[in-house]
Amino acid sequence: MMRPLGNGTFGDANDGVIQAGSRRYPNLPEEGATRLALSFVTVRYSDELEQNLMLSYCVRDPRNELIVVDNRDDVFFESLSQAFLSGIQRARHEIVVLVHEDVLLLPGWQAAFERSLSELERFDPEWGLLGTAGGTADGAPRGHWSDPHKYSKHFGDRPFDEVAWVDEHIMVLRRSDGALLDSLLPSIHNIGHDLSLTLRSRCRRIYVVDAPTIHKYADAAGRLIQTLPDSPKIRARTSLTWLAAKACSDDYLARKWHAVLATREEAPDASISEAERMRMGAPVILLARGGSGSRLLSRVCGQLFLGNEVSGSGDTLELAIPIYKAVIAKYRCRTAGQAERSSQEIERAAYRMLERAGFPARWGFKLPEAMLLVDELAAAFPCARFMFLVRDPISTCLRRTHMTARLDNEIGRALLPVAYSHVGRRIDAILQDSPAEHMAFTTIHQIEMVIQFLRRLPPARHFTVRFEDLLGKPRVTEERVTAWLDDVALGLRTPVRPSPLEREIDLHRAAHPVVAYPEVVQRHVAALLEPLRRQLGYAA
Repeated sequence: MMRPLGNGTFGDANDGVIQAGSRRYPNLPEEGATRLALSFVTVRYSDELEQNLMLSYCVRDPRNELIVVDNRDDVFFESLSQAFLSGIQRARHEIVVLVHEDVLLLPGWQAAFERSLSELERFDPEWGLLGTAGGTADGAPRGHWSDPHKYSKHFGDRPFDEVAWVDEHIMVLRRSDGALLDSLLPSIHNIGHDLSLTLRSRCRRIYVVDAPTIHKYADAAGRLIQTLPDSPKIRARTSLTWLAAKACSDDYLARKWHAVLATREEAPDASISEAERMRMGAPVILLARGGSGSRLLSRVCGQLFLGNEVSGSGDTLELAIPIYKAVIAKYRCRTAGQAERSSQEIERAAYRMLERAGFPARWGFKLPEAMLLVDELAAAFPCARFMFLVRDPISTCLRRTHMTARLDNEIGRALLPVAYSHVGRRIDAILQDSPAEHMAFTTIHQIEMVIQFLRRLPPARHFTVRFEDLLGKPRVTEERVTAWLDDVALGLRTPVRPSPLEREIDLHRAAHPVVAYPEVVQRHVAALLEPLRRQLGYAA
């Protein structure tokens, strides 16, 4: 027998399973009466909504209600919990189904759900939370679903199972139970675990029911997701920004529930001892806007140890995760003590980096995102010195964009709304503005933040380098930098020596960016940047 899968693709149905390409899907009978009116709540993050959930028969049933919360690219809400709460407040029906945009519910899903629910309610009419996938306390999977990992069905002789937690791709709760979601839970992660723990703390039980779901059915272009690499969202899970956002959420969950979780403990104190701190010494922190040519700043500071793992752009990779995590925590987490913990984690990561290298006498680090954490870095390293690279903002903003100005990563999605608020521009304009405008507004925000910070420091603790001087007079600029670094090194002087900096300078690259914008965009960006250019001495 051949069965359609929502958008018109077909597969063979055998033994209760549909095989389509390399992926297996649940096979449901389409017939079956339904009696409930359901409120489906989903959050629009991308165009995957049209290719997945909107193809589902039950969400289009006029008896039911579909509430779509607009949070494209995470612009309007800081977390998925906040977006879902907004939708729950609009729900009319008692049974509320929180469902991700990339879930497909086959014809017959609601009938299967109601059959399972009917049997469950004879057993436990006071259930707290339902899902279709989850796990027991000892880690055993339960439920019935298909995702790019595999097809899974784990039920015994009844169409429900008690679990310790449910996967958040679909969660069913009662509207009368009130606001169960935690608005402070950061990022998109751990909602199912947190909800499960909340209900269990109220002596309510958690179940998966036999109403199978298809998770990550198709991408935004409608192409079927057959394997893990087919899904852009799954591919993103290897990025450092995704891992940092997940770490923020994991830390929050562990601290919130450490008293009731037998298998997890509160995150340990990340601070280091005073003896360890003395052994580290004071770093030189290199501050530069991403995309401003900061690679040359790392080269001119070659006498500093910048890490055991340094990227081609001179970035200190060993500090990437703690710094990214601190940025997300600062701009997307609202819990007490978060800034202090971020400073401690960065300090501890730096200690491990230096320990691995045998504690070099002169050290520092560079990551463009450090500009967003100047106060936290000053707390982590109270004696640190700061070297700031400035460049004409027009040339920076009319080049290739930096990740802090893009919506394709967790850092950019956290920072763009902050930058727009900083300049007094509407948040929803982010979705219409050009990449050059994104660069302009984030550049204004980041550089003005650093300028204000440096004004609070004694003159001896900061030093400004112009990118144009690195290009135009590299030898003189390097001598100035070396002299300042020698003073910073508390008497550990080395003679100024010729360096290969001049050979590293690519004047053609600086003058001919890869990305070219129309003249009207260039004029608009120049007008936006005029006040900042005056502050930096690039305009009269």
